[in-house]
Amino acid sequence: MADLTSPAESDSTSGALVVSFRLELAGTDQPGIPARDPEPDDLRSLRSWLRDDSHVGRHAIAQPVDEVPDPGQMGIVGDVVQFVADTGLDAAALVIAILAWRDSRPANLQQKVTIIRNGKRLEITGDPATIDRIVRLFEDEEE
Repeated sequence: MADLTSPAESDSTSGALVVSFRLELAGTDQPGIPARDPEPDDLRSLRSWLRDDSHVGRHAIAQPVDEVPDPGQMGIVGDVVQFVADTGLDAAALVIAILAWRDSRPANLQQKVTIIRNGKRLEITGDPATIDRIVRLFEDEEE
């Protein structure tokens, strides 16, 4: 299996990479703003935002967006960013970081973000019930 850590990313408290998930971008969901397809810069921005987030970045690893991943490595496929994470990743912190990323962007660039885990798809919104469902999605797999 390919080494998915780099020296900067190996300071995680757990070290065990056990959770994999994908984040998918789709057109904007802002009323009155024409939808646009996600662009590679949108994915780079999201990946960078999550890497720099103090609660997410030290637990989740994604390959650089510009590179085509080798078999067995995480990376970008179309409009999807793929991650692996250790057991220290807090799913609620992940959702909050994604919402903060969306809110930091101009309205016409606020993409819909969907988390995909083991074939289950949940659109990320600020609704507490959605956050609870995503947290359960991560917790169900750990048992």
